[in-house]
Amino acid sequence: MSLPFPRRLALVVLLGLLCGGAAAQVVPLDDTWFRLSLRAVGNRVQPGTLLPKPGKLKAKAFLHLQLAEPLADGGQPDGITYAWVLWTKQDGGAWAQSASGQQAFVGGAAGDQLAVDLPLEVQLEDGRFFTARAVLRFDLKLGQQGQLKRARVRELGGAVIDGSTDGVDFLAGRLDAVGHDVAPGKLPFAPP
Repeated sequence: MSLPFPRRLALVVLLGLLCGGAAAQVVPLDDTWFRLSLRAVGNRVQPGTLLPKPGKLKAKAFLHLQLAEPLADGGQPDGITYAWVLWTKQDGGAWAQSASGQQAFVGGAAGDQLAVDLPLEVQLEDGRFFTARAVLRFDLKLGQQGQLKRARVRELGGAVIDGSTDGVDFLAGRLDAVGHDVAPGKLPFAPP
């Protein structure tokens, strides 16, 4: 019998806490920016013809992670939940928030992290967009004191479930994603 994802995640976290204490804590990626190269590749269908043809969209995006806020009862977050915001270049060439949410990360303190079933809504210029679900792996390089020195991102699997290459057609297929951490001073916009 297979457990649903939330129960599997809770079991992984509980086992980690019971077996290792500090080793089960997630490395804080608090206030970390990532530059992402996203590509939606699949089939597009034009209204009227309904014939699937190859289609794709590319996007440069910036993902910001921040530890979740303290809980309403005054308690601290569990250390594995991050608030995230995705920025993309939209109409007029302006960078704006494309999507946001909260995501549970899975992984040990000295290891890599997984963001499982992350919903991404990528808004672009001229009515182009795509909506995807992805499993992202964050490969971490830590310093001797455990501080984050470098992080890389890659998609382990992703599906584009809706989109448009021209504001009229329908696009669906797979998501390709890679990226790395970036200093806030290297962003093409002023972060809030």
